[in-house]
Amino acid sequence: MDFGPEGETVGFVRDMDGLDDAIRMMTAMLNRFNHADIYIGVDPSGEILGIEACDDTVKVILEKMGSKVNHLPDVNVSICSEGGKQYVHVHAEGYETPYSFGSWFYVRRYHYTDDKRIEWSENLTCGMKRHRRITNSGTSDIKSKNIDYSKMYIYTLNQISHSWQAMPHVQF
Repeated sequence: MDFGPEGETVGFVRDMDGLDDAIRMMTAMLNRFNHADIYIGVDPSGEILGIEACDDTVKVILEKMGSKVNHLPDVNVSICSEGGKQYVHVHAEGYETPYSFGSWFYVRRYHYTDDKRIEWSENLTCGMKRHRRITNSGTSDIKSKNIDYSKMYIYTLNQISHSWQAMPHVQF
């Protein structure tokens, strides 16, 4: 089976060493197109290279996603075989954007190379810091927050209003 070239919602990763790239690619696709199909064990032209996959492979992928993505979309990870070569297909759908990879947000875009080929990439759009307050003793008095992104605007305004006292020259 030949998958053809990469596209808006289809991406290829050569092996499991590129798992971080695959997950970043997935979040970038979800942020722009709300679905993604990632194939691990397939080269950039769409030819199956094959990997050695087992049940632990699915577990490793899901655990890595859980540690790197802010909230998981609907994900289906399956081990497939074609012509005696195994590859992993990760299908994801998600409408609760934005999805972050390691606290950074990406979107999937294309650009033209010098020889007029289309090349896909994940472009960084913005990042987030965790907000915490340090007491006089040097320890944090706020535990890590799970931020509801639908309330991000309100949370940001709240942070700005508290910061205003420290910066009276700023006018809103």
